[in-house]
Amino acid sequence: MLHDSDLPKFLWGEAAKHAVYVKNRVMMHVLGNITPHEVLLGVKPNLSNLHPWGC
Repeated sequence: MLHDSDLPKFLWGEAAKHAVYVKNRVMMHVLGNITPHEVLLGVKPNLSNLHPWGC
């Protein structure tokens, strides 16, 4: 993500946090095609605040 966005390397921590945030809101076959967010909280995640990395 850092390479594609041409952002400085000191933002690697923010890139990692963003990747985990997105991964927790993506369906997983292992969980029966539901998201980890749904497993933990019982509701579908709100993706309206999800923006492309680096914008």
